[in-house]
Amino acid sequence: MDQIHMFHLSRRAFLQSRLDIPIASDVIVSLTSFPQRFQKLHLCVRSLLLQKMRPEKVVLFLSREDIEKTGIPRETQSLQSDLFEIIVTEENLRPYKKLIPAYERYSGKVIITADDDIIYPDDYVSRLVETRDKNPGCAISLEPRLMLAKNDTAFLDYNRWPIVNGIAGMQVFGRGGAGVLYPPDCFHQDITRRDLFMTLAPTTDDVWFKVMLYLAGTRVASPYRKKQERWKSLKYRQKNALWDYNRLGVNDKNLAAIMRHYGLRTRDFLFAETSAS
Repeated sequence: MDQIHMFHLSRRAFLQSRLDIPIASDVIVSLTSFPQRFQKLHLCVRSLLLQKMRPEKVVLFLSREDIEKTGIPRETQSLQSDLFEIIVTEENLRPYKKLIPAYERYSGKVIITADDDIIYPDDYVSRLVETRDKNPGCAISLEPRLMLAKNDTAFLDYNRWPIVNGIAGMQVFGRGGAGVLYPPDCFHQDITRRDLFMTLAPTTDDVWFKVMLYLAGTRVASPYRKKQERWKSLKYRQKNALWDYNRLGVNDKNLAAIMRHYGLRTRDFLFAETSAS
């Protein structure tokens, strides 16, 4: 049965249809959203519930501020089950809601992050988990970039870093929108320091997560693929989307600020890269 038809199954029939697929019992899929994207949010969530490998749970983190005016969309609320949970947080960590609350709540679990503007293919979870199994201890990214340096103190602009695959190393930068799996205990102890990340990188969570991986000695690996991913994106009319904002040099500015704070240089990241298993 194709995904379009499965979207219209009753809740009982849907849950029954999920009983015969493999379960990654140590994996939590975490995502967040905000009111401008609530209208189509259920489509993203459904794609995460229709995976060929089922995670232990899919969790949507929303802040109290996000829902106080609009509430939680009925289409998304109706998907709640043993597999899908909505958690409302009192603090608004903006894009960091995608990972930080899950990291604190599900200690010892593998966390896979997802963006709210993508309909994910049904092998999204399985590809990340299978690559994790071949590269133990690594964070896994389906479509990372390779960090390239301008000199000893600065990287080339983020938008000039090439998208790579089949590679593992400290120089590999996992992009959250393309999917990242974080194994337990992969981050430096400062990962949850709100006073730091909300000051140094309030909108660039991927940059903060990368430096926290580096400081903990965690490499990023990516599976080999023959061609670039082509996923279906959900279109929104909102202005000043986070992606548009960050591509205007904010990634570069915030990475430089974090590196100054921790006394890092570009050469610290430029270790020899190896092929991912």
